[in-house]
Amino acid sequence: MHFFLAIEQEMERAQLTHALPKKLSYPNAVMDIHENGDIFRFSISPASPRISSRAIRVVALRNPLDRILSMWVDKAVLVEGTHMLQLHANSSWFPRTTDSVSEIQSRLIQFLKELSDPTFRLSDAHWAPQTTFIKSIKDYNHVVTTRDLKDLPRILALYEHLSWLAVEEMPHFNKSQDSLKDFFITQEARELIHEIYKSDFTLLQSSGVIYPSRLENVNAASSLSDLDAEVWTRNQRRMEINRLEAIPHIGKVYHQQLIDFQNSRIWRLTAPYRRMRIWLKKL
Repeated sequence: MHFFLAIEQEMERAQLTHALPKKLSYPNAVMDIHENGDIFRFSISPASPRISSRAIRVVALRNPLDRILSMWVDKAVLVEGTHMLQLHANSSWFPRTTDSVSEIQSRLIQFLKELSDPTFRLSDAHWAPQTTFIKSIKDYNHVVTTRDLKDLPRILALYEHLSWLAVEEMPHFNKSQDSLKDFFITQEARELIHEIYKSDFTLLQSSGVIYPSRLENVNAASSLSDLDAEVWTRNQRRMEINRLEAIPHIGKVYHQQLIDFQNSRIWRLTAPYRRMRIWLKKL
């Protein structure tokens, strides 16, 4: 999202100033990408008739084991960003800061069992199957895996109007802690992910870009005894700090939602009924 938005913004700047594209720039607060209005300004649905036949279509696929474990570590355990905390903090499967590693493993199993429900599985783009977003792999000019994303600037630079990307590097924000993924993966979790995301594994195979995840290797997972108590205490502290820092942001979101609702047409239309209710209560 950062990479393609930066390309769009730089090309727009160059067009307005009649200058050649220069260099991509990225925001300091990388999580703000989710609230950046330009994302929606430049976004086009894959089914939109606005897409030119000359458009460069790129899709990045990811092994479901890596995808779900990364999401679990980043969004649920360490709470990088407020999205999941805001929506699911009270869910029984959501990790607590006082949890041990084995308790978080159990919560992961709970979460994966929740994903067995198709309605819940499709309720959030973070864990919806990749096949949900991809009508046909044949619709894309370039199919890469997330491991190959570092090569994307070079691939796009082969197009004349994007040749200036040859000197760019693919940014990598919010890198997951691989070591934590090792401690949370269990054979039961592995089997559940394979069952739930069967269509995604098939998609990877059909695309010809499937890559093995080290999380597939039963013997590669770290044992809980290898996780130093002090290391886990530091991670728990990080969990606490991230949650505390998220509270003001969540408060602002709810406050803005309230303002938006109170400015909505339905709120104005129902105002007489609310006044009547207050009047009746006073009788």
